[in-house]
Amino acid sequence: MGSIGDRIKHVRKSLNLNQSDFSSKIGVSQGTLSEIENKKFVPSSDIAISVCRYFNIDGNWLLTGEGGKLRNTEPKTSVEPTIKQPLNANTELLNEPLNAKVEQLSEQVKYLFRFLPGKQEEPQSVPLYEEAVCAGEGFSEVSSAVEEYINFPRTCIKHPKNTYAVRVAGDSMVGAGIHNGDILLVDKQIKWRPSYIAIVSLNNELMCKKIIQEEGKLYLEPANVKHKKIELKNQTNLVLGIIVAILHPTV
Repeated sequence: MGSIGDRIKHVRKSLNLNQSDFSSKIGVSQGTLSEIENKKFVPSSDIAISVCRYFNIDGNWLLTGEGGKLRNTEPKTSVEPTIKQPLNANTELLNEPLNAKVEQLSEQVKYLFRFLPGKQEEPQSVPLYEEAVCAGEGFSEVSSAVEEYINFPRTCIKHPKNTYAVRVAGDSMVGAGIHNGDILLVDKQIKWRPSYIAIVSLNNELMCKKIIQEEGKLYLEPANVKHKKIELKNQTNLVLGIIVAILHPTV
């Protein structure tokens, strides 16, 4: 089943539905469904989402043919690549889901649609720097070498020329949803504010921490009780960017 139209046709036939019944359930005309199945029309993300929601179809399988056809409703033992917002920080930078399950499926399908041939909206490539950023006690050196370029959805990137990615090493930010091996999307143009999670260079150490303000003083606060907060002493010029998204690689 090489195309999304082939897979939609497979779903319909496996349910013993004719085109009229199937199209009415997903909210399109029979003619549109026929064009989709005959590869004359690439369905919109809304159509794909309707197929997935109504018939419990996995969005990744529908768009790529990979994995299982049916959505797994059991708890997962592995994590699919996802892009998430840091908890308790930078809340205005990304949209909060209104309905977690529906929004998760919608975003999965819309994100995968960016990579289909013929789609005008392509992902944005950003440099991933070779040196990992510490979510622990910090590194003694900072490297500027680019390891590779990776793709993020354009909706995550407001300032392409001032956005980069770094890999996490350590566990000091696990309470904010940032884990060892994660990739952080960092925007250098966004001005820092208290409660933002930032990349900071302090005493030649590159680290990822939350900036907080207490009794007029600034601190770098971890999100793990095993680590201690660090006084910043108004050295806000050392903030190298604000975290706007987190990529959790497949494990």
